[in-house]
Amino acid sequence: MTTLANTTRIAATRPSVASLLAFWIARQRQRRQLARLEGHLLDDIGLDAPAARREAAKPAWLD
Repeated sequence: MTTLANTTRIAATRPSVASLLAFWIARQRQRRQLARLEGHLLDDIGLDAPAARREAAKPAWLD
């Protein structure tokens, strides 16, 4: 049985559509920046070029 308290608690833990879109937009911006990094900078963060390309190619909604 679903009670009002349970429904409120579930709704409080679910992100709003606006916050989810903002998160996806930020993630996509970060991925575009990652795609533009040069090799020596990728080395600094422990990524190689193929791994950076794979990450940058992901859609915003994928983790």
